[in-house]
Amino acid sequence: MRSFCRKGYWMLSVSVSPVLVAISYLFYLHKKSGIVGLSLWPVLLVITPPGLLIMAMLHAGNTRDMLQDKEGGIRTRAMKMGLEGSQIAYQTLLLVAYLLITIMVMIQMLDSWVFLVLLSFPLAIKNLKLMKRATMDDLGIIRFLDTYTARLVLIFSLLMVAGNLIASLTYD
Repeated sequence: MRSFCRKGYWMLSVSVSPVLVAISYLFYLHKKSGIVGLSLWPVLLVITPPGLLIMAMLHAGNTRDMLQDKEGGIRTRAMKMGLEGSQIAYQTLLLVAYLLITIMVMIQMLDSWVFLVLLSFPLAIKNLKLMKRATMDDLGIIRFLDTYTARLVLIFSLLMVAGNLIASLTYD
């Protein structure tokens, strides 16, 4: 897994998931109602926030391993961006995930019950603060940030599912 992420294939792994969801979605629609012409873009947009958090998780691991990667001659995005750029990228990935949920609820693409994901925001803030404290002299401070971000992904995703489930049960 480590070499897989370091070679930049993590982008492929994140992009494969939406493709699989999209294909499943089309087969489901065709089987249930014979409708094939429905737009796939809303589905891809809805699964983007968890995908961004997964990218943040992988980026946290690459940032943590910058010194070992440099010694090993391995080039990662985190190394190319430097620590400050990596911190900004991590922050952006987390905040854009929450921003997209907010926008989708505001334009009524998602039900307001999906705002349950905001219950996970304190974890995101904690992770952001931890990443911000990292220095090149002390990358060990973020040694578990990928694990903490994985926990955030899980909680965020479960809350998103719960919000959609509650929304589907509350409609007549």
